[in-house]
Amino acid sequence: YKVLDTFELAEQGLKADTAAEKDIKKKYQEVNDELLLLLQGVGVQRVEALGKLFDAKSHEAVQMEESTEYEDQVVCKQYQRGYLIGQRLLRPALVVVSSGPAPSPTPISTVAIQDSAAVAIDKSLAADANVPDVAAVGENESENETETRGGGKEEKKKKRPKKG
Repeated sequence: YKVLDTFELAEQGLKADTAAEKDIKKKYQEVNDELLLLLQGVGVQRVEALGKLFDAKSHEAVQMEESTEYEDQVVCKQYQRGYLIGQRLLRPALVVVSSGPAPSPTPISTVAIQDSAAVAIDKSLAADANVPDVAAVGENESENETETRGGGKEEKKKKRPKKG
């Protein structure tokens, strides 16, 4: 099956713009088909994955991806083909599984807009009324502070002026 992988990758990498390139690509496909027929003769089969419901017994998910084309839990891409021999799995298919379409954006509620507008108005009114900013109050404390020392006594101490 590794030989089949090599042929598939080579075929995918070929451009088919000119008649000669199309002929080469056709030859790759023919050789790939012959190898597959040879392997089918001894019981090897491909694991079908693309567009199928994800099956952990025969698929190995390497990623999940949003997709509008595929339903949730359906294989939307195949990186590597899987193979069976009879009922025995030789190699699982490496796949990307759809998580379905992306969720639609949630609309902003009118209440949230009204709440944020009310907060902005409250701040505006506080600024007009010369109400001190709560954050600034801690910076402009009086020069005298009280400090509790070991024994529970409170002492007043002077703040030293800041340099600079």
